[in-house]
Amino acid sequence: MRPVRIVLDGVRSYRSPQEVDFSELSLFALIGDTGAGKSSIIEAMCFALYGSSTWSGRDVVDLISDGAEQIRVELTFAVGGDEWRVTRARRRRGGPPTHKLESATTGAKVDGADLVTRRVTELIGLNREQFLRAVVMPQGRFEKLLQATKSERTDILKGIFRLQSLDLVRGEVDRLARGWNGEAELRRGMRLGLPPDPEAAVADSDAALAAAQRRAAELHDQAEAAEQANRAAEQAGAAAHRLRGLVEHARLSLAGRSRTDADRIGRELDGIEARRAECRTEIDVAASAEAQARTAADEILAGFGDRDAAVTGRDLLRFAATALPDLTTKRDETRAELDELEADPPPAEVDHELVLAAGEARARAREARTRLQEALAAEAEARRALRQWIERNAAAESAQAVALGLAGQAADARTQSDTATQQQVEAQQAHETALARRDEAARADAAAHAAVGCGPGDACPICARPLSVDFIPPVSEDLEAAEARLGAVAATVDQRRSAANSRREALVTLEAQAEDVARRSDEARATADSAAADVRALTGVLPVVGARAEDVVAHLVAAVAAANERAADTEHAADTADASVAAAREELAGRRSRWSAERASRRRELDEIDLELQGLARRLADLPAVWRPGETAPDLTRLADRLTAALAEHAEHLAAVTAAQADWQQARTELARLDTREAAAVTGPLTAVVDADRRARTAVLAVTACLDDPPAVKEPARSGESVAEIAAAVSALDDVALAVLGLAATATDKHDRDAETARIECREILRAAQATTVVELRGEAGAARQGAVQASTDLEQARRQAEQARTLDEFLGVADPFLATLGALGGVLTDGRFIGYLVRRSETALLIEASRVLRQLSADRFGFAEEFKVVDRRSGKQRAPDTLSGGERFQASLALALALVEIATRGGGRLEAVFVDEGFGSLDSAALDQALTTLGGVAAEGKLVALVSHVRQVAEHVDQVLMVERDEALGSRVRLLSHSECDSLLVDEARSRPTG
Repeated sequence: MRPVRIVLDGVRSYRSPQEVDFSELSLFALIGDTGAGKSSIIEAMCFALYGSSTWSGRDVVDLISDGAEQIRVELTFAVGGDEWRVTRARRRRGGPPTHKLESATTGAKVDGADLVTRRVTELIGLNREQFLRAVVMPQGRFEKLLQATKSERTDILKGIFRLQSLDLVRGEVDRLARGWNGEAELRRGMRLGLPPDPEAAVADSDAALAAAQRRAAELHDQAEAAEQANRAAEQAGAAAHRLRGLVEHARLSLAGRSRTDADRIGRELDGIEARRAECRTEIDVAASAEAQARTAADEILAGFGDRDAAVTGRDLLRFAATALPDLTTKRDETRAELDELEADPPPAEVDHELVLAAGEARARAREARTRLQEALAAEAEARRALRQWIERNAAAESAQAVALGLAGQAADARTQSDTATQQQVEAQQAHETALARRDEAARADAAAHAAVGCGPGDACPICARPLSVDFIPPVSEDLEAAEARLGAVAATVDQRRSAANSRREALVTLEAQAEDVARRSDEARATADSAAADVRALTGVLPVVGARAEDVVAHLVAAVAAANERAADTEHAADTADASVAAAREELAGRRSRWSAERASRRRELDEIDLELQGLARRLADLPAVWRPGETAPDLTRLADRLTAALAEHAEHLAAVTAAQADWQQARTELARLDTREAAAVTGPLTAVVDADRRARTAVLAVTACLDDPPAVKEPARSGESVAEIAAAVSALDDVALAVLGLAATATDKHDRDAETARIECREILRAAQATTVVELRGEAGAARQGAVQASTDLEQARRQAEQARTLDEFLGVADPFLATLGALGGVLTDGRFIGYLVRRSETALLIEASRVLRQLSADRFGFAEEFKVVDRRSGKQRAPDTLSGGERFQASLALALALVEIATRGGGRLEAVFVDEGFGSLDSAALDQALTTLGGVAAEGKLVALVSHVRQVAEHVDQVLMVERDEALGSRVRLLSHSECDSLLVDEARSRPTG
């Protein structure tokens, strides 16, 4: 994991949004005074990744800046070639939090606190505690990885080297084993229910099916033969029985006929025919008279279907003669009224001038409304600009006040610094005086000791020359007192030098702050002036402090009021014009509605009159051609009178028709009486003779139908034939009947013999099949067929079972070795074996690399031993981490962190960054140089190394420095220092160090 960019807002001292770009950094220092906000960047990174602070599991309210309502962090980081952006936000009171993770590479998204944390843990390979031990060493807890327990280090190594994936593999192996084992057990149970040798079972079932099919075929053939013989016996017996019945019926039918009946019927028929001829003549005379009278009547009312139709036509002519003039007059009047209405219709639309005036009024209203909106927008914009000027002017005045205060403080500090410097000079001069006096006192003390007992002219004990005559032995001052005075003066010098340094350092700080605040004050003032210019551009008035907004935008307010009044007036005028147009349209709509209704009424009346005239014309046109009228009413009257006279003449002819019909009916009655007589004396008996002959012939024909070569039987007599013809036909049938009955007796004997032969054959078939009856044999054949069907079913089942057994055997042949392999693999993938082996190898590699780095950091003094103990290479003694000094623990922890990054990189791991928060203050100058040199080598390999410290000396060893500065009013800011700024920083740091 390598951070790319972080944006933090509302995080502790970061009161406003601040972005830190890591994309171009490798080895860099994050420098700032204590409390400036350096560690807050690490807190923000931990919150973005895991939703918590470095010291708590969940609650991050303490991270929210004083006065801020929420904390929001957006971190972009790279891992495994992909770039991810995680965003988290939390409000101080209420409101839903934000937890989002999105891939800039694939677009994948995750929402929700736990889901985002889980996905981040998967991507980095470390949970929160492991991340704080391996990647980030927070201030005051940089030794957590060094002092981690064995299980904690194991979890860290698993995460870094992705050994959790082996846990996933082991889980997948267990899942596969459970699934395959359950399936295998199920298949084994299924296999136990199948035959041990399915192929042998198939062969046995196949043989059983063949035997059953052969038995069924044999019984089926025997049953068919027995049934065929039985049917032949039944058919022959039935034929003999039927032929005997037909012969007996033919004998009875022949015996019921008599030829004498035909002779008697012939004589009766001759008398009836003579009287029937007389009646037919009378009928012809009456029919002729009736036809003549009916023809005369039809000629009178030619064209009418009957008399009623003629009466209806007469009434129609009389009605048309009266109604036609009235309808014609009414139609002409209605047509004139309709033409008058259509000639003067109401206008289609209201007055165009009125509509145009209303449109212009509505356009003026819209324009006035637009002007009002523009005036309102100008007023709002002016008020916004004025508020912005007030805020920026207040900020400028506040910044100016702060600048003036800091300038005053700087002046006071400068005076105090000058005073302290003068006091330091005076103390230095007093020190030099005291030192001279101390030296003089020392010399005097030495001379006094040497001149004890000497007088004028004696040899000098120092140079051996004679002493002068005025020599007086020197009196020595108290050397201890001089030393004491010198010590007191020296202490004063040190005190005043320290005071002077402190004053100078305070002066430098205050001057820098004053310069920065002055710059910000100038920027704020420039911003305020720009805002004032915006207000003047909008209102024409340059704002002044204390000015009321209403006074500044007074003309804009007046413009708004005027625009509002104009808009109201034009809106009212537009509404009035619209109301006038609406009223005119409503009145016109009423006129057009009434006009349309009246015109429709006239059209309906005219249509009704036309329909009535057309109907009357159609009825008159339906009259016969001779009775159709002309164009005038008198024609209709004359036709009606003429039709009345024709109806009277038609009635006379109808009376003649009635008389002729009476004569014709009387002759028909006599003819009917003769028909009745003929039916009783001739037709009925003759029909009975014909029917008896037909029945006899039918009976004889029925017998002949059963014979192989019978004689021919002629057609029977018919009722329409003469009595002689019927008598001859009856006589001819008797001769043929004798021959047919003889042949029938011979055929009956043959049928009896055939039936007996068939019954004997059926009994032989049943005896061979060991059956009593044909039904029993058919039942045995059905049972044999059912057995064959069952054998076929058994064969299909055996084949299915064989196929199932082959499938199950193939599956188990694969599953058993696979389950054995899964068992072996699952046994290997346990913490105590394979994964434990990998962890131990990783620990060994980590200790070797950590020892190498620790030796570099400690000038070859320390290294790592097993169980992560520290070895003193000079004494060979192993030491627990808690027995190390602060600097030694920092070196060991740093070595472990750098070793983790290196080992993870070798194995394609996901650690590409390390953050060291403080800890450098515990190192001496040589150890600090060595540590920074080592970290520089790690960064040179492409990793991100961040040195977080208030020790500005750290900046001497890096090319990239991020400076964190805190302003009580504006909050913390982070900026990348240029090389010249770094040099100035180091020079100021060197100057501020004590020189005495």
